Amino acid sequence: MSATDSTDSGAAGKLAAASTKLILDKPFLGALVLRLPLVEAGAWCRTTGTDARKLYYNPQWIASLTTAEVQFALAHEALHCALGHFARRGHRVRRKWDLACDFAINPLLMDEGLKPPLGSQVLDLYCGMAAEEIYPCLDDSLDNETLDDHAWDGDDGGQGGGGGEQDAARGKGGSDPREIDPDAGGATPQKVGAGGTAGEASRKNNLINFAICVLKRYADCNRDRADRVEVPIAGIGVG
Repeated sequence: MSATDSTDSGAAGKLAAASTKLILDKPFLGALVLRLPLVEAGAWCRTTGTDARKLYYNPQWIASLTTAEVQFALAHEALHCALGHFARRGHRVRRKWDLACDFAINPLLMDEGLKPPLGSQVLDLYCGMAAEEIYPCLDDSLDNETLDDHAWDGDDGGQGGGGGEQDAARGKGGSDPREIDPDAGGATPQKVGAGGTAGEASRKNNLINFAICVLKRYADCNRDRADRVEVPIAGIGVG
């Protein structure tokens, strides 16, 4: 078996183990993860990422993590989608918005007992705050970088661009696989048009409505299964 095959096999095993453990231990988060097809990414993806349709991963990075850290990474991407971060940026600066979203999500996952991988953005100052509340608190000169690739987003103010193509020119985020290697393997994130067709608007609304439904169901689940939930996600709806 080649080194690449071994890495891919190790990543697949950890993804399966992490997904299964999420379903058993954190059924709400596990259900969200299962709604996103897992796709091995091309060279553009440094760690994990989502385009609000699929969950992309870098097999080398996944293989380097513990199963607990993979759980966190999967749940992180799923919450980006469930909380509609791709549809909420508006005209905010992309990089600051991406950081605000991560600062909002990561404390929620840590409160659930999940272990963040090295490099995750966490500040106690922002616990319980929505991304919209965190955004104006971030200094324009902040040089932090999101751990994952927010592949749904673009610099045009809408939900366009894929895989950090614009950030590549600034040395931030991922790169377009066609710029790195035209023959790069793996999948490329789908672009979500910024202009917005009727079908696109309907898709966004459906996802947002789904997020509302699952968050309500999670609240019911917490009440019914309080003896099994170690630390409920307080205020998860505001992320």
